[in-house]
Amino acid sequence: MIKRIIAFIICVYMVSCVASCSLADGTTPPCSEDSSATEELEPFFVTSLLENESVKKHLNERFPNITSWQSVYEYHEYQDALLSGNLQEGSSWYNAVAVISTTQSGIFDRVVVSVYGEFLFTQAEQERWTMTLSDGDHPTNTPHINTYKGKEKYWKLGKGEDLKVVFDGSTFCTFWFKEKGEALFFTEPDEPLRAQGVTQRPKVCHGYHEPYSEVARIENCYILGFVRDGGSHAYGEVEKALYRDGVITVFEGIEGTYPQQSVLGESLIAWGTHTQINLYDLSKEDFGTPTWVLGGNGRGLADGDVYIIKDVFTDLKKPTRHCVMYYIEDEREWRFCTFETDGTILSDFSTGLKVIDETITSITFQNGLVYFSYRPEGATGKATHYCVDVRPNQNHTPQNLD
Repeated sequence: MIKRIIAFIICVYMVSCVASCSLADGTTPPCSEDSSATEELEPFFVTSLLENESVKKHLNERFPNITSWQSVYEYHEYQDALLSGNLQEGSSWYNAVAVISTTQSGIFDRVVVSVYGEFLFTQAEQERWTMTLSDGDHPTNTPHINTYKGKEKYWKLGKGEDLKVVFDGSTFCTFWFKEKGEALFFTEPDEPLRAQGVTQRPKVCHGYHEPYSEVARIENCYILGFVRDGGSHAYGEVEKALYRDGVITVFEGIEGTYPQQSVLGESLIAWGTHTQINLYDLSKEDFGTPTWVLGGNGRGLADGDVYIIKDVFTDLKKPTRHCVMYYIEDEREWRFCTFETDGTILSDFSTGLKVIDETITSITFQNGLVYFSYRPEGATGKATHYCVDVRPNQNHTPQNLD
């Protein structure tokens, strides 16, 4: 059982925006990397996550056959407003994580418990304070808890030596082993991803998936999502990266929010936003740099602003031919642009269909023909089904299929 009482050192000169404390097997590392300058001691109690009722309930529901847990490592993170020397009773939302072990499962022996919850800060006696995780009696203040199970021989966590925990206000977290230049990204799937060559403080991964489409699958890699610097995941301000052979490469040049992935070939991927389409060739050494960009403001579609349906559609019968559907802001008529894999534009034309709102759905591209639905009376109106020949030097007038 982890010791409940730890001495938490407050550095008088601390100017960083976040302070933290970690404890493993009763040890008490200083909260600052430069502990030699510590001049004041402000002790307080930190209640272990294993003693919290919400955490115990979560573990019991997730692992009903496990009755014995041992604490290996625990880390709590707080804003330094509470640690400035002018401490006040109250509560705020913070992150905490615990690495716990068990010998009662043949499948796993380590579990990471990651919590984003309301921590209560109270003064137990003069110059002594208590920090506890609220169990929450209302949905608005119930802790958010995630657990990830695995084996120590794969995770190689030890007792938290050289381990730095990275949070960003969610229950996802990243374990960074600075000296080894490695990171473990804990996200929705149980098994975290281990990345190599991580020499700078990493971010928190908000999910990963294998890249594939109707026409191709890119093997032995994952697409990862991170929050942009100064951005918000809730508003789609994210950056995308490729994980391959244990190495993470960020796709550069993606502008706009909520980028949409389109796999165009076994080594070709596109990221689309409402302002531009970026193509990346994964067979190149510098594949993180786009080989081609298509968009408005002189980038191939128009001299002014454009609005693009984010997906890039590939001809199911001719996989080297692709198209996007978009409109020019000043004209507000739906248009098609078709192009080859190397970026050669084949056709670019207006359908003559007015932009009412986002009423284009069910787009399919096959044999040079695009099939789609359009609602001339707006999103709540009846859909009209069209087919248009997008091949160069053909009649591009939409044909009503109803």
